[in-house]
Amino acid sequence: MHGLSKRLRNGHVEINTVDKCVEIKASTGSILDKIFYSELKPSDWGTIYEKHVAQWLFKEGYDVELRGLNKGFLDNGIDIIATKENQQVYAQCKY
Repeated sequence: MHGLSKRLRNGHVEINTVDKCVEIKASTGSILDKIFYSELKPSDWGTIYEKHVAQWLFKEGYDVELRGLNKGFLDNGIDIIATKENQQVYAQCKY
């Protein structure tokens, strides 16, 4: 899907299996955007997975840099850089 990364950067991502869509929510919980499964290519799920991993790392207290979502193929194989205290984690997410 064209523009998926930009849409995912706008908020917190949740999978809604009832409505068969990916919801992008504001910090208040209001829905900013919905992307229905039918709009997604199989490869788009890797980008969504990357966002989920980044959200989990953030929830665990890491500062998170989303290289894959921000740089696309120019991320040099590192989708996420997560830093916490003096620990740094490099992640490449695969769907």
